[in-house]
Amino acid sequence: MRGKVEVHPEGYYYIEWWQDGRKREQIKDRAEVTDRARRKALELEANRAGIETVQEIGSGKGSTVAEAVASYLKDMEPPQREAKTYVAYKYCQELFASNCAKRLVQDVKREDLLSFIRKLYELGCGPRTAYNRAVIVSQLLKANGITKLLHNRDWPEYVEPIRPMYEEEEIQSLLGACDKDERVLYLCYLLTGLRDKEMRHLTWRDIDFRTQVVRVTGKPLYGFKPKNKEEREVPVPASLIAPIQEKP
Repeated sequence: MRGKVEVHPEGYYYIEWWQDGRKREQIKDRAEVTDRARRKALELEANRAGIETVQEIGSGKGSTVAEAVASYLKDMEPPQREAKTYVAYKYCQELFASNCAKRLVQDVKREDLLSFIRKLYELGCGPRTAYNRAVIVSQLLKANGITKLLHNRDWPEYVEPIRPMYEEEEIQSLLGACDKDERVLYLCYLLTGLRDKEMRHLTWRDIDFRTQVVRVTGKPLYGFKPKNKEEREVPVPASLIAPIQEKP
């Protein structure tokens, strides 16, 4: 830029060529770009001369790990998936791509997944987080025809913790510190069990005062879909209906 060479280690480099359509290969390491471009040029020249190359007949044929990640994430972009889900998958799969010793996704083996799990522990992840992220990477590999790499004993083992329970006096203390509007909001959370996003998209039309139910419905205008794409009704007690009706 302005006569100066800029290096951006956080980005990717690409080489492109034409072979039965436009092709593109993503390269993370800047030092490999020139060599990969040279080898690709020689490979294409050999193919035009009718010579089979090692890459064509060996196990190396196919997408790179980085390309597989980019393709998988492309299919997950919002609104296809929730933005929070997409961000979690993007971080996990790009972390795998940047630490995987194999260049091509078809060459990924059990030891590569085990190495990734060890890397997660090195980064400070607990067993539950390591398990979840290993699942995310396994989904990426499954989408590319690679399954059942890990043995049962390979998966991180974790203990499901007991969820904390609020005592009655704690709940009353919280409600006592609320103003009128806050009290109704926290009662809704407490007595409906709605998820945070479901509550944020709850409207007056979702409340049936006659049958005393709260409905979770899709809101296409706001890009909201209920979990599992299923609308549902939640019965609620009169102790919640009454304060909602009192609101102006």
